[in-house]
Amino acid sequence: MLIFDDQFLVKIVVSDYPTKMDLYAANELKKYLDLISGEEIEIISEHLTKENEGYIYVGKVKSLIDELGEVYNALQQDSFAIITTENALYIFGRETVYSQSATLYGVYDFLERAFGVKFYSYDEEYVPNLSKMEIDEYEIIERPAFEVRQPLYGSTRRHPEFTAKCRIKDCYCRNVPGGSLKPAWGTGLGHNYFELIPPKEYAETHPEWFDLDKEHWQLCFSREDLTDELIEKMKALIINNPYSKYFALSQEDTVCPCQCEKCKENYKKYGSTGTMIRFVNRVAEKIGQWVDETYPGREVYLVAFAYYFTLEPPVRKVGKDKYEPYDKSCIPADNVYVFFTTIDCCYYHDFCDTNCEWNKEFYDRFMGWKSVVGERLFVWNYAANYKHYLYPFWNFKTMANNYRFFHTHSVKHLLDHGPCEAEFVEFAELRTYVSSKLMWNPNLDTKVLMKDFVKGYYKEAAEDVWEYLQLLEENFARVDRETGYHLRLYHLPDEMFDAENFPHEFLLKLFSTVDKALTKVETAYQGEELVKMTKRILRIRVSAKFLLLMNYASYGLDGKETFVKEFIADCERCDIQIHREARKRNLDELEERALNDGVIIRGLSTEIFSAIPEK
Repeated sequence: MLIFDDQFLVKIVVSDYPTKMDLYAANELKKYLDLISGEEIEIISEHLTKENEGYIYVGKVKSLIDELGEVYNALQQDSFAIITTENALYIFGRETVYSQSATLYGVYDFLERAFGVKFYSYDEEYVPNLSKMEIDEYEIIERPAFEVRQPLYGSTRRHPEFTAKCRIKDCYCRNVPGGSLKPAWGTGLGHNYFELIPPKEYAETHPEWFDLDKEHWQLCFSREDLTDELIEKMKALIINNPYSKYFALSQEDTVCPCQCEKCKENYKKYGSTGTMIRFVNRVAEKIGQWVDETYPGREVYLVAFAYYFTLEPPVRKVGKDKYEPYDKSCIPADNVYVFFTTIDCCYYHDFCDTNCEWNKEFYDRFMGWKSVVGERLFVWNYAANYKHYLYPFWNFKTMANNYRFFHTHSVKHLLDHGPCEAEFVEFAELRTYVSSKLMWNPNLDTKVLMKDFVKGYYKEAAEDVWEYLQLLEENFARVDRETGYHLRLYHLPDEMFDAENFPHEFLLKLFSTVDKALTKVETAYQGEELVKMTKRILRIRVSAKFLLLMNYASYGLDGKETFVKEFIADCERCDIQIHREARKRNLDELEERALNDGVIIRGLSTEIFSAIPEK
């Protein structure tokens, strides 16, 4: 029974003219309160309320504006309030054209805060059963650390209702309750030069616009007529997306810029980054003038990448936290945002750890960009090894510190790019849970979040799964102390794979913990629940087996073919279909590589980096 002060039964109240999302939020609240109480909680319209009865008001209602109008008007995007008054509880947020999620986020927060409901994954929630539910006094106003919180994982990409419960957005999932990144973004977020100017359409008539060498694969930054064509393409996108304000104008996914002679001359003057910014600025200037004339007052921004050959900001360092641009023309225009990527970092150490050889330039890169764009800086972070989704991506000890750094420096949009094509790989569910919580509040304790998830998701096997995670953590700490350990993405140091990093005795301990977890699951469950829980443990065993396969010959083991067959069977049994980011990444390919290679893949060759022009 849901009551106030042992007196009033509670009903849920919505406006006489509720929005679609207010109704959705009210029904979500009812669904979970019904489950908790075992009773039917009624939803009524505001005009049916009476004095001396208890109510939970959801969304924008008349009495909210009368009593708490100042609080409501002060709320920002995705912020919500939970406030009690006499005999009433108000849960509300403000809907905008870019996000209608705030009240829904408030409902989920209330359920977690008041009754201990947990949303661990799309297929695992904790909902208590209570014979009596009393509502405490609340005066809570919650604002997320980041305006856009975007962990990219398989589960949030495929399960929109769960994405909303994580209080995040996902560019791949457009039917998220409360809205996805549409309509704020009028394009995709990533590499789109060739979407705007497709080589199939233009290369024959304008070959000078393209560098189609497979190592470069870019548009030319130096052709005025190409700029004119891009401007027309951007105008069409702006017209066709009337509510959007962000439009990507972002380089293709290669490590080198155009290598034509004119571009090379400009690289000597402005560096590859400055040359790219000058190119984007030419488009942005004309677009800005056209928007002001055609849609006065509308916000429209172009978004360029700082990625591989444009990671270095177009500035010189002239003192502590002081930077000056190479040239005024290299400063991004006022209608240009920069999506700063951490593509070249180590994720085991904090980004600001200057003792890490891969991160020693991060701070100056980030602050250099900030010096020329201010708060027009988004961050595209990474959370997977893209050649090996099954490799343990141990970034848990740095995640919160890095998020706090970005929050401190006023980053609005934080994206954490995990294995978004793949589900169920290498503790993806755990990382989704922890990442989404920290993006809302990076001051939370990562270990507390991890323990909470393990207890709720792995249940009877939680103790053994936690032991497995502790073994990994201790092992990586050992390697880092003894030889130095760096966690990378594509271009991987060979030492990441060394057998010394994963001694056979250590792997046997991992397998032992998995075996104990499987035994507990098989004892505790039956039927469909047994199948579900067994799959969760098998996914851990797949990751442990992958570590063994990386150096199978180094351990002096026989019977590799049989082991690989068992490994692939485990993958199939627990629904792992994709093991890396590539066009061909199915289990047949994985089996072939596991059988034929001593190490499945050692990463890409770094020879192509020699072609990157220096600033």
